[in-house]
Amino acid sequence: MGRAKGWAGKLSEFGEYLKKHGLDRDVVAGAAGVTPSYVSMLAHGKANPGFKRAVAIERWTHETVKDSGGRPAPFSCVDWDV
Repeated sequence: MGRAKGWAGKLSEFGEYLKKHGLDRDVVAGAAGVTPSYVSMLAHGKANPGFKRAVAIERWTHETVKDSGGRPAPFSCVDWDV
């Protein structure tokens, strides 16, 4: 039996961001150059990205994720609770 899609459990600020914007761990993993399980670790606060990875995530979310007004809604480097 496979895992259910979506985000559940206690989530970090990044996990809440992913949930809010309906971002799938496989899509984020591909864009960030990491595994889906690492994205899950980030989403649940079990890992923190290095600087280069955080910048890559910020750039990708800035280009890809939009708010309800169509403006970029990035998860920035300063949003990581490190």
